[in-house]
Amino acid sequence: MHYEELVKIQRATSGFFKRKARQRVAAYLRELAKELDLVARLDVELQHQAKLNLLNRYTELRNVALRNGARGSGDADWAAASACESWMFTILQYPTQERLEVEVLIREMMNAD
Repeated sequence: MHYEELVKIQRATSGFFKRKARQRVAAYLRELAKELDLVARLDVELQHQAKLNLLNRYTELRNVALRNGARGSGDADWAAASACESWMFTILQYPTQERLEVEVLIREMMNAD
């Protein structure tokens, strides 16, 4: 599961000096949550493609961060995009029950200061 990657991001963005990175991760995750609410309103046939489109968007944002010099999990742009990408992979790959642990962690990260 992508839980371990999310824990690594959460740890790398914790602490006083990583507040901006933590806030960026939370903002990206909140925005993704809103987009997922909109996707849930689509016809079932369209939902999967919409989720794949979201995954691709966050994969591209993570790659942009890498091209711009991101060097680790504490980089704000990389961490935010990677957290969203990991969440989307989890949604697409695992049944609801197996996603529960990731969903709890995502909620914690969304509510970080």
